[in-house]
Amino acid sequence: MKQDLIYLFKRAGIFLFYYISVILICGILFSHFNFAPTNIENERSLISTIIQSQATIISIVITLSLVAIQITASQYSSKIIDYIKRHPDFWILTVIYIISIIYGLIILRTLSLDNVNYFLGIPLDSYISLELGIAIYSLIILFPYIITTTNLLGANVIIDELSKKIDKKSIITQNEDFNFYFTIINSSMLKNDLEVTTYGLFKINKIIIPIFKNASRDEITQINIAYDEKLRELRSLSQKMNFEYITGYVCNCHYAVAKEVLDDDLPLLLDSQIS
Repeated sequence: MKQDLIYLFKRAGIFLFYYISVILICGILFSHFNFAPTNIENERSLISTIIQSQATIISIVITLSLVAIQITASQYSSKIIDYIKRHPDFWILTVIYIISIIYGLIILRTLSLDNVNYFLGIPLDSYISLELGIAIYSLIILFPYIITTTNLLGANVIIDELSKKIDKKSIITQNEDFNFYFTIINSSMLKNDLEVTTYGLFKINKIIIPIFKNASRDEITQINIAYDEKLRELRSLSQKMNFEYITGYVCNCHYAVAKEVLDDDLPLLLDSQIS
């Protein structure tokens, strides 16, 4: 939860930086070129067009995002949906568009009033310029959103993200992140994507060994049992699919753990590592 909040604030900070940069640049350009609608009818037409365009864009983006997530989930696991929901970019983008549309509707309503040139003591032209800036900003942020979302759905990226959440506690309790990590590896093997499979095994082994070094004897026993269970499942699947390379790779993972157990003088745990 703490890591998710940190990531949320980090991503929100990036989007805020984009917003400030775009609004400042637009403000300078609008002031320099005196870019503004010439009359009230043009202003209404412009704001109305912006609102309709933003509503169309966000509906298309949401639809395409959900389709991409559904396709990825069908390839790996339905838990992909929960994994994606924890990433804030989709929600931040949606909130930005909703705020922009609501703001545009308020300005459009104000423009409908007769003989109103100021709102809260500020000229309406300033509000219109701000709406234009927000509209441009909402278009620009689509590019980092698309790039981030596309990368996020890659198996290697999912493994990297999940590996950051795996620690001693998650392994011992075999929580959602730990189980999902191996679900991705299993699904990759079933798809004959052996590159992702070996990458996942390499990554988890790099995590497990340091954890062994900083765990108590009881914790080592529990970690070994949880990890060994997942490796056995992978080895059994690789043997059924005749992936001798993966079977050998899994045995190397067993060996690495067994070596660590020997170094810590815990020979009773070796039985589970011998095959």
